[in-house]
Amino acid sequence: MPKLNQDPEEGTVIRYLLGQLSAAEQERVELRFFRDDEFAEQVCALETELIDRYVTDSLTALERQSFEKKFLTSPSRKERVEIAKTLIQEAPQSFPVPLEQNTPTTVASWKKWFQWIQLPRFEFQPAWAAACLFLVAVGTWLGWNALQLRQDLSVAQNEKEQLHQQNRKLETNLASEKQTNEQLAQSLKQAEEARNRLEQQGAVPPTPTPPVTLLSFLIAPGLVRDSASSNPLVLPPKVGSVQLLLLLTQEDTYPSYQVVIKNNQQKAVWKAGGLHSRKVKNGRAVAVVVPTPRLAAGSYSLTLAGATANGTAEELEDYVLEVQRH
Repeated sequence: MPKLNQDPEEGTVIRYLLGQLSAAEQERVELRFFRDDEFAEQVCALETELIDRYVTDSLTALERQSFEKKFLTSPSRKERVEIAKTLIQEAPQSFPVPLEQNTPTTVASWKKWFQWIQLPRFEFQPAWAAACLFLVAVGTWLGWNALQLRQDLSVAQNEKEQLHQQNRKLETNLASEKQTNEQLAQSLKQAEEARNRLEQQGAVPPTPTPPVTLLSFLIAPGLVRDSASSNPLVLPPKVGSVQLLLLLTQEDTYPSYQVVIKNNQQKAVWKAGGLHSRKVKNGRAVAVVVPTPRLAAGSYSLTLAGATANGTAEELEDYVLEVQRH
């Protein structure tokens, strides 16, 4: 059997089978195996040769260690090695070479085999038949293994291509995100520079003072309109809402209260329910918060009702409110 690694290309394939190539070199061998049928046949032949040298103990110590660690990694390869061992053990028994007393010891071994082949065939026909059947079975098995190896490489190549596509897509997305972030950062920088220039020129308007959002106003019940006009509710323009405190003259026996506010045309401008009383300086009062846009300048009447436990409302007090605006 020829020595391994005699040809540079064969040496590359042998090192590939023994797992001694780098990742880039391994990828090139696999791509060529997938695309080049002749190269694939060469790889299969060298794989068989490598197995034969292993079972005949013709590998170096380093090659044998790599063979056992890197090559014998699948059940199919281990099975092929076992078949090769069996073939080596059975071959001498299936093809006995007759000893001839008068044959010189210097005769080449290939001549002995040639002389054995010239013997009458009827004496060895059963052995030839068994050997042929065995070789056909081994050849079929090797062909199936080669096909399986091609299929595995094809699947691996497809998966690798999918990974490459995903990586390219992620790189594209990252580049797009990076460009967007850079544009945003540039826009923010330009806006900051413009603001700094305006501040230096004194053109930046002062920050407005936040408006007052709530104003409280206490109202006693039973006042007539003239009395309300003498103590009006004056709403500044910056007030967003007003809290009206309706003073109670009766006992606080209701779980909640309702309030209806009507203008001088007796049209309801605000309603609120689920209200509760609170303690104030003059006793207890029910608080209702009204948005100031609902209260134009003019007179208003307020009706306070108490909500009973069965859901009915009982009117309790009437109030009068005069609103003025600045």
